[in-house]
Amino acid sequence: MLQDLTFMKKIIGSILLVIPLACGNPSHTESPNHMHHTALAAPDDKQEEDSNADTISAKIARYPGFTSTGKVKAVDYADLYFRSQELIAHVYVKTGQRVRKGDLLADLDTFLFNSQLREAEIALAQADLELKDILIGQGHNPDDLLSVPQDVMKLARIKSGFEQAELQKEKALKEIHNAKLTAPFDGVVANLTSRPCQMASTGTPFCRIIRNTDMEVEFHVLETELDMVKLGKKVTIEPQASTIGILEGEICIINPIVNDKGMIQVRARVKGNVGLMEGMNVTVIIQSHQQ
Repeated sequence: MLQDLTFMKKIIGSILLVIPLACGNPSHTESPNHMHHTALAAPDDKQEEDSNADTISAKIARYPGFTSTGKVKAVDYADLYFRSQELIAHVYVKTGQRVRKGDLLADLDTFLFNSQLREAEIALAQADLELKDILIGQGHNPDDLLSVPQDVMKLARIKSGFEQAELQKEKALKEIHNAKLTAPFDGVVANLTSRPCQMASTGTPFCRIIRNTDMEVEFHVLETELDMVKLGKKVTIEPQASTIGILEGEICIINPIVNDKGMIQVRARVKGNVGLMEGMNVTVIIQSHQQ
């Protein structure tokens, strides 16, 4: 009986020793798979690097030369100001609206200007009576002004106040005319922030009118690249706005100054209304040679 118990203990001990060896450490069994996964990832990374390199090479082959970043600038624009600090009566346009030359954009309250005009007209009528009295007193016919000597007429106009009253009327008419803002040319409205019933400012533009039929792109080149930049040379322009597409421009201005960074300012004209807007960011591609 004792021998049987001893035999059973040996068998149980052997089983307990075998179980850990059979199960093993989980981290050791997963390690080969992890290494295999890493080993497979390396070729993917290399393929991606090769793809990027091919893309860069393709771009270089497509555009032999150099590129520069630039901004779109309007060829013609006008900042419009009111000349009097009066209440804005009406605003007839909004930002982004297209206008034609002569279109009314806004106007001021003209009550004060109309009052000044009426006062000037009254003063002018009184001065006219005074002028006639002076001419009669000097023996001249006030109904035949052509017969009055020029020097006598000039002194009589000043003495009667006619000259001053006439000047005040012209000034009042000019104020009424300047109370209206009209478009100086065909274009689009920009930077409009004023509203009716606000006081107009004579130091801040009411709005800007941009003629966007022709736009320019301003960019910079290194002085070492200047030999590839000539007036009239064609350049390729790629706006960041993908909806516009690739455009063609022509170098129209080369500023003959090198700044402290060794850069030269260049402008290229883009003809036609192609959707460009003031301030847009673009890439300018200058080819080393053209066919």
